Amino acid sequence: MHERNIIVSVKFGLGSCRSPSIGVSLGKDSSKMKKIVMKVSMNCRKCQTKALKIAATVDGVSSVALGEEEDRVVVIGETVDAFKLAKNLRKKFKAADILTVAEVK
Repeated sequence: MHERNIIVSVKFGLGSCRSPSIGVSLGKDSSKMKKIVMKVSMNCRKCQTKALKIAATVDGVSSVALGEEEDRVVVIGETVDAFKLAKNLRKKFKAADILTVAEVK
């Protein structure tokens, strides 16, 4: 099993009534990274944490974060398979849709 460095960051917005955003970085950097944005129905903070943990276990993931909207999960990685990611998220959450897949520059 590969050992990964995991960094968890929490960002608080001033003057915002929204909850803080959570992100996880797994310590990989590359020039050909893909950014995958998925819509996952998450009702509470516990569901958001579970979605981040599931996304972080997929091979090739270098960072995972919640999107600007509450029901978005943003995954960045070099060899991430968007379909495998969606399949893993659908096991726990009934609906997980791929919104965008783009290259990070």
